[in-house]
Parts: sequence; C-alpha cells; structure tokens
Amino acid sequence: MQSYRSIFLSDMHLGYRGCQAALLFDFLHTVRTDHVFLLGDIVDMEAMRFRVHWPGMCTDVLKLLFQSARNGVRISYLPGNHDDGLQAFLHLLGASDLVHVSTHHLRHTLADGRKMLLAHGDAFEMDMATPAWIKSLGTSAYNMLLILNNWSNAIRHCLDKPYWSLSHFLRKKSRMARQHIQNYEITGAQAAKMHGMDGIICGHIHTPGIRH
Repeated sequence: MQSYRSIFLSDMHLGYRGCQAALLFDFLHTVRTDHVFLLGDIVDMEAMRFRVHWPGMCTDVLKLLFQSARNGVRISYLPGNHDDGLQAFLHLLGASDLVHVSTHHLRHTLADGRKMLLAHGDAFEMDMATPAWIKSLGTSAYNMLLILNNWSNAIRHCLDKPYWSLSHFLRKKSRMARQHIQNYEITGAQAAKMHGMDGIICGHIHTPGIRH
C-alpha cells in the first residue's frame, strides 16, 4: 500500500466498451489517500446513451470509491465532456451526498506549496479552434483503435503478456498527433498562468505525462 495526500484520476470512461475498469480497481486497492480528485469522464454518460457496456467491475469501482467516501476520504468530481447527466446518475445510485461535484475549475495546493489548476481539459481544445471534422475523424479513429486494442490485449493475456496500449504506440509515431498534444499542453499551461497558478493537472486527451 502507498499513501498519498491526493490522487488525481480522469478519463476512465466507465460504461464504454474500451474502459479499463479492472486496472482502475486494482490501482485503487493499492493506495491510501485523503482526497480523490476525479477530473472528468469517469462515467461515460455520452456513450451509454447509445450503448451501455457495464460489466460488474464498473460497479465494483464505484462501490470502492463510495466506500472510501463513507470512510472519510473526500471525493471531488469535476465533470468532463462525456459526463452530461452525472448528477442524476449519482442521485440514482444514492451517492449524491458522497461526491462533491463542481462545474468550474478547481484549485489545489501541493505539499510543497505550489498552486495547481485542476481541469478536465476539453475547453482547451475549443481554445485551439480545432476544426469539427478533425475532431469527428479523431473520435472515430480512436474508437476503432480501442476495439483493436481490446483484441490485441485479449491475445496478449492468453500469452501471459502484460497490457499494452496500441493507441498510445501509434500516437507516439504520428507527427500530427504529437503536435496536437504539444499544442494542447501549451494551451493548458497558458490557462494555469492566466489563473495565477504554478501549474495544471488535467486529462481529456488520454496521454499521460509530466511536462515542465
């Protein structure tokens, strides 16, 4: 078990076929924390409008988070662009009093005193003025990659090999994808500066990293 003051999670997309609920469940079982920040797209309300994919592990993840809240862990949720209807969903689960939902940017002070802006990050893509057809094409391509990724990892599991991300591999190989990610990071950093913060913690583009 590892102990942390705060944990930041985003883009788990519970309810979507490509989500990795089992990995999230395993992670949550290895950590202790005082505060969990859920920075958007944890539950994919948008995907569930068209097709619900809700295996038992998705329920287990939510139960674990809600149990942590009952045990004194503070949970703050900042909805993302896939979280429309979240408040009604929490009310349906009887958990609306366990999760603190915010509709604006959050602020957090790290242990070393640095002040961080917390956001999901979808607004930064709007600030980048990315054409709608590129966004649509990117979403369709990513959905196909997730299907291929699930197939490849099912085979890898049978061969007793660890999880591997096809989408992350291809993103690193694509010059256009790398440029989009860099522009996104710059836009996020500028937002943090505009709010008088020392940095920003956000998700949305499904590309983990620490940048200075």
